[in-house]
Amino acid sequence: ADGRAMFRDLNPDLVERLYDRSIRYSVMELPFFGWIDGLPEPVQGPVQGAVKGLVSAAINAKVDFSVDLRWGEAGYDNTKFLQARAPSQPPIVRHPVTG
Repeated sequence: ADGRAMFRDLNPDLVERLYDRSIRYSVMELPFFGWIDGLPEPVQGPVQGAVKGLVSAAINAKVDFSVDLRWGEAGYDNTKFLQARAPSQPPIVRHPVTG
């Protein structure tokens, strides 16, 4: 299949909606922070902030793009996790030489 032809044939409204959505990829999930819920409630927020800061510094020291960390809860027991997201990416990436 001709990839360039496929992109030319896309409905322009669809392409515009894709660009408007600011696609972000989850590049990592760290699912082992359920222990924070076991701490006294007044210290949970500060501990989350400290953990997020340390993890952010460690990850951003290893990758060549800025990573945004977000707290979430998932799984059968709603375990707290940190999700690392890459910066917004364009939905269609053109080849630098052939376009």
